[in-house]
Amino acid sequence: MKIFLVLGLLVTLAISFQIDDEIDPAVLSFLEVSQSPKDNDAFYYLLGIFSAEGSSPELVGRKIYKKIIKNSESYYYENDILFTNGLPLPNENDTCDLTIAQCIASIHKNKQNYTDNIEEHAVLISRYSRFMAYKEYKTLTQPSVYEPVPPYEFLVQANRLLLISAIIGGSIIDVDNILTNISSVRKRLIDADTIIGKMIYLKMLEENIDVLAFLQEHLKILSSLNVVNLSDEERSLYGQISREFRLVHDSFKSLANSKDILSPHVEVPLWVSRIIYKPNMTINSQLLIYKKLAERSELNVNEFTNEDYTILQSKSWLRNPIGTILVDIAMPNYGEYSKRIFSVDEQISELKVFRRENITKQSR
Repeated sequence: MKIFLVLGLLVTLAISFQIDDEIDPAVLSFLEVSQSPKDNDAFYYLLGIFSAEGSSPELVGRKIYKKIIKNSESYYYENDILFTNGLPLPNENDTCDLTIAQCIASIHKNKQNYTDNIEEHAVLISRYSRFMAYKEYKTLTQPSVYEPVPPYEFLVQANRLLLISAIIGGSIIDVDNILTNISSVRKRLIDADTIIGKMIYLKMLEENIDVLAFLQEHLKILSSLNVVNLSDEERSLYGQISREFRLVHDSFKSLANSKDILSPHVEVPLWVSRIIYKPNMTINSQLLIYKKLAERSELNVNEFTNEDYTILQSKSWLRNPIGTILVDIAMPNYGEYSKRIFSVDEQISELKVFRRENITKQSR
């Protein structure tokens, strides 16, 4: 009789330990922020921006998107770029990181060496201008480890070519051109819906600010340059971090009822898998840290600090040992992205400080 009682107890425990928590409603609310749209012309254009001269980047991008959807786990975007007779990028020696002072000084000193390079890449610059003119950009692909990264390098290099042209010209007209370009970059900074996209446009903006600061000093500009500090939308990473959380959510969900959860080479019964891994518990435990980091990116300048901080996550080695191991795996330091954004905002403030200081010196 005692044996049956013990067996009954063990069966009851085994069944109870297979029960997962309900998904937190706050998880679903947070995920809604980053839902992907169905269609976006700018997305297609960027996907195909590398295509050969005379082709339509948007049409090429649409074909590539169909490949992505059809072969989501085996498609390699780089193959389309590398094995297509596409648009050439400038050589490494023809452009440089414009946030480095020596880079700008070298271009200004050797102007003639860069003129032909700009003319050679007129199509790239034209496509850049076309892309930046789109009203709105939205990523159509779903967040996953297989998601291809659009060829942002073409935008980065085109942006640099425009700025190199301004350094060579060195006139008030070139300052106005940079201000116009800054407006376009900031529009993309707002609607960039991925972390990498946000950081790419932030880098481009930073290079524009540094070249503008150079011309401001070179031309001894005392009038206002009309570059305002970053807006709440430009600083925010809320939607982008929500999208990262969607990747985490989908990945943890995909492990549910997995027979090879311990090893690809060792299968375990599903009832054992359910005992040692609870996807909902794992997802719920991750929500707080992602949501807090997203909210941190929306702090105003006076509230934000560069100090790192940790958020305690709920864990259960008893009910969810595999999930606890998963949440302990290092995640990207999203706090560093916010620091970069606020750092660029400080550079914009320094432009104004520079102008005020020069006005003061001029009036003495």
